[in-house]
Amino acid sequence: VIGKGAEREFHFSWTERNGPEIRMPTSKGFGSRLIEKILPHDFGGKSRLVFEPTGVRFELTTAEGWG
Repeated sequence: VIGKGAEREFHFSWTERNGPEIRMPTSKGFGSRLIEKILPHDFGGKSRLVFEPTGVRFELTTAEGWG
């Protein structure tokens, strides 16, 4: 959680490393759609899914009062 008062935001970051080399997928499956569309909708925020050669990174940012 960063910021103060009404300006506070919740940031969640998940990074996978030390696995096989990652390539950008040619199509999106259920899991990608879930974390890119459904999670940010349910939490009232924004998400980002990044496919880097060293691993996958997912970030979710939302206003802190989502609960």
